[in-house]
Amino acid sequence: MSAHEKWIEFFSAKEANAIELAPERSVLLIIDMQRYFVELGNSFTDVLEKLVPTVYAGYLDRVHNHVIPKIQQLLAAFRKTGAPVMYITVGTESGDGQDLPCWLSALDTLGMETIGKPVCSPVNAPHWNITDAIVSQKDEIISNKRSAGTFVTTNLQQELQCQNIGHVVLCGVTTDICLSTTTREAADRGYKTVVVSDACTTLSEELHAVPLETLKVYGEVRTTEVVTGHAADETGCVEILPFLGRGGALVVPSSFYSNTSF
Repeated sequence: MSAHEKWIEFFSAKEANAIELAPERSVLLIIDMQRYFVELGNSFTDVLEKLVPTVYAGYLDRVHNHVIPKIQQLLAAFRKTGAPVMYITVGTESGDGQDLPCWLSALDTLGMETIGKPVCSPVNAPHWNITDAIVSQKDEIISNKRSAGTFVTTNLQQELQCQNIGHVVLCGVTTDICLSTTTREAADRGYKTVVVSDACTTLSEELHAVPLETLKVYGEVRTTEVVTGHAADETGCVEILPFLGRGGALVVPSSFYSNTSF
């Protein structure tokens, strides 16, 4: 058995511990599902189309045919019970990118050199908004960050504390950068994390799969089917989220663990 296989086996053993999700203490965090990240004809996708067209096509296929439908399922489950939903965006609040860290500034420079405009969108520009397929409802918070991680440049922690949140369920783009960083931040601040493996993606299948393995260190990695309560094994269908009407906390059996990648 290779070192990698032993490492995977170690974290599979960790999955013997069940997790609990209670509606009043769980939040769905949707990361960076903005027009300029997931729709044609916007800065990020235009740069990808110009430089790596094959990668660009595969990424958008996964976003629209896999990730968005899964997020829609998650939204339906959370909204049905009134459990909180929060959207996280990334964009320049100064409008000129001067408030962004160097790695995002480097993307802007690449955009200027490639397509004649910066990659990062100003806040409230049309292409900064959440893609229409999963648009927010009026009572759902949208919080803009200027970083990979959400906690460091937003008031997310205060929002979660105000709502007495204990579990953070994460989905969106990209698995290896903003979603991964936010997951680590949440775990370091004492929140229990659940990454929804088939409701997130990134620019390649490999870059999606590797973070899912490492994020087991910080919490759980489960499929949409498991989180929304429609997973089944040989014993039959099991309802995972108490969000769907029963109240109280429900244990997620470890047998439903999955490391899905596209």
